Amino acid sequence: QIAKIKNILAWTIVAMLLLEPNVWRDVGFQLSFLSTIGLIYLSPKIYKYFSLVPEFVGTRENVCSSFSAIVMTLPVTVFYFHKFSVVALAVNFLVLPTIPLIMLIGFIQLIFAFIWLPAAKIVGVGTFILLDYVIRVAHVYASFSWASLQF
Repeated sequence: QIAKIKNILAWTIVAMLLLEPNVWRDVGFQLSFLSTIGLIYLSPKIYKYFSLVPEFVGTRENVCSSFSAIVMTLPVTVFYFHKFSVVALAVNFLVLPTIPLIMLIGFIQLIFAFIWLPAAKIVGVGTFILLDYVIRVAHVYASFSWASLQF
C-alpha cells in the first residue's frame, strides 16, 4: 500500500507542476509536500522510538505523525517565517482528533447546501464549533511568550 501512496504522491506532484509550473514556489505547496513526505517516509521509520507514548485511541500514531510533519517542514518554516514553534506538537495533539470530524461534518454540510440551505446552516454549527475549538487552542498556545523561537 505504501508503494501506491508514493505513486499517487508522485503523479499528483507531476500533475500539479504540469498545470501550474510555478506551484513549487508557493510556501503552502512546499509545506504540504514536505509534511506529506514526512508522513509517508519518516513516520514509519521513527514510530518505534515513540514507544513511551500510549497507543490509546491512536495517540502514538498522532504524535509520531505530527512530529514527522514538523521535522520535515522545519527548514521551510524557519526559512520563510524565521520561527520555530515550540508548542506545535502539543497543539497538533489537541486538535488533530477533530480534523476528521471537521471534514465529515463539512462534507455533510456541503451535501445539505445542495438540497436545502437552511439545513446546511444548522449542520454548519457543528463545523463552526470544532473550527472555533481549533482556533482557540492555537491562540492560547501562541499567546505563551515561549511558544516560538526566533531565527
